[in-house]
Amino acid sequence: DHDLILATATSADRSGWLKALNGTLRALKAAAPTSGWLVKEGGRTKAGLAAMLSRDKRRWFVLSQPEAGANATFCYYAGPPPTAGTPPRGFVVLNRDTALQVDEASRRQHAFAIASQGASDARPITTRLAAESQADATRWMKALRLAVSASGGEVASLQELADESRAKTRRLQRVPVKQSH
Repeated sequence: DHDLILATATSADRSGWLKALNGTLRALKAAAPTSGWLVKEGGRTKAGLAAMLSRDKRRWFVLSQPEAGANATFCYYAGPPPTAGTPPRGFVVLNRDTALQVDEASRRQHAFAIASQGASDARPITTRLAAESQADATRWMKALRLAVSASGGEVASLQELADESRAKTRRLQRVPVKQSH
């Protein structure tokens, strides 16, 4: 930790420097990787009974925002990587075709899903994740939304997703159930 003591000739100069420094700090923070624990649902490539029997895994995820025309990276590890060069156990493709949504069908709380398709994938792959808290889920969704948007994709806001979910629930509640005699 360091303390910097700066002086300017006028208060206008001081305001200008503060604005520039705060802007630089915000830009650095936005570009910094988001990392932390998420639970990844097992069975990414499995189907049916095999997917249901596979175990969910707690993984350390690292999201790096896109830079210089490259897409964002979203890698996961068994635990926090000991060095920057440690290879990930896997990754989730993030590009302009990525869809991000709250996963209300999940058996876990604070869940969200990412549907994406890499160049070598025959069809989109959905990765289901769950955060430890709602605040954590919101933090991840915000960072992922920013990464996908910066990669040229369009992602609905959390409020839009919540509104859509409530509307879908209301539509389901209004469907009349036929009585059989």
